[in-house]
Amino acid sequence: MKLLPNVNLSVKKAVHHILPRVCKNHPQAAVLAVNTVLHDCSDPNPEIKCLGITTLCAIPEFVEHVPGAVHASLSDSHPKVRLAAVNGCKSLHSHTPQAASEQGLINILYSLVRDSDPRVSTAAILALDFLLAEEGGIIVTKAMAKHLLRRLEHYPPVQLASVLQAVAKYKPKEEDEVFEELSLIDPYLVHSQCPAVNVNCINLFLDLIEDNYAHLIDQLVERSSPGLIAYLSSASESTASTVLKFLLSERGKAWLKNLPSADLMPRIAESPSVKIKKLSLIAITCKETEADDILAAVTPFCYDKSCGSQAVRCICKVRSNLEATSSKCLAVLLQLLETSETDVLRNCLVGLETFSMEGIPRSEISALLEKVVDRIDLFKPETIPAVAPHLLGLYGELLPTAPYVLEHLVNNYNQLQFDTKMFLLVGTLRLFLKDPGECQLTLGRLFQNCISDCDNALLSEKALRYYKILCHDQELMKTILGVT
Repeated sequence: MKLLPNVNLSVKKAVHHILPRVCKNHPQAAVLAVNTVLHDCSDPNPEIKCLGITTLCAIPEFVEHVPGAVHASLSDSHPKVRLAAVNGCKSLHSHTPQAASEQGLINILYSLVRDSDPRVSTAAILALDFLLAEEGGIIVTKAMAKHLLRRLEHYPPVQLASVLQAVAKYKPKEEDEVFEELSLIDPYLVHSQCPAVNVNCINLFLDLIEDNYAHLIDQLVERSSPGLIAYLSSASESTASTVLKFLLSERGKAWLKNLPSADLMPRIAESPSVKIKKLSLIAITCKETEADDILAAVTPFCYDKSCGSQAVRCICKVRSNLEATSSKCLAVLLQLLETSETDVLRNCLVGLETFSMEGIPRSEISALLEKVVDRIDLFKPETIPAVAPHLLGLYGELLPTAPYVLEHLVNNYNQLQFDTKMFLLVGTLRLFLKDPGECQLTLGRLFQNCISDCDNALLSEKALRYYKILCHDQELMKTILGVT
């Protein structure tokens, strides 16, 4: 408290910074500090005045002193003070939600949307959105929208992005008004400083044209794509993430049709979040002519702990989207199964759970099974992926040792995870229906284990149901499990 009146600006900043925490832990301190804080709110130095108003609004015990100081600061001649007061309204609302409306601050904030300083104007928009969140945020009228649109060039990039987002709340009704707005925002489709500007401008364009002028969407995609692609190679995580998030959204699908997968390739130095988003998109955009290069480029990322599982899913998704690449994708997975790194193996095996074997030569499936069985020994029973018994049930007739592998899993039944137990039941039953002699004893023991499994009622009920069906009608059991 003794340091609060200090004339040294650095000291005063530090004290104001910690004062809200001090008052939270020691409410009586607010009584000692209030007069000094109020004095700072009227200091001729704008920097000190900003500190005062920020602190005043942040401390609940000061709420009765807020109206006069905030009203004065919202009309201050210095834009920094007005900005601090606008942001202070948000702090005030955080601890005393009804205060802003009771003290008449809402109308003042609406008037500040037209402030000559773009930072104050934007802060007022964001503050109104925050204060009126329960009512749907700021109400943008035709007059306000026109005012903001005519001043777009005056807003710095970050503020411009927020303004475009706010303008989207106004829906013009007349065709002339729609096209006037489109012409005013068109230059920002190729903005090169802030991706949020491009994305918010695209979203605003879509709001205006997707209902009655959908034929313009292709032109919108063509005009805005170069700017988005340029951001994808940025070293800034936030820059790339903004564009990637848009491309992954429902609205971004139209931009993926002609987006070269090469522009989406992740780099080693990028953050895990960016890598994962890019790998998700590559799986969607990859074309058959690019498949060889894409698979070769994605494979190293399968060994990257930060995005390995997504890289494997990318390969499996490429196979799902491009049937002609099935053998190539399977070859990559076989290559991954050569490793002794359990994380890579687990990701690969999990990916195989959704990997369709339709159309793949049986010799390649047999090679896959041999590799999967060979790698099971690297896992402890409790970590064996469920795909192992799943594949053995589907294609075990191609592997002479399949019944013995299933028997080994049944011997370790109590240590297996629930999903693995479930797939083991179905897989062993499938292989029994194909080759009863080799699996009869193993299936019997497995039924006994599952039915008596008190910890897994769902599994127990399913095993008992399958057992009754099997005893009654094997052909019906084959139909249920899809065994031919």
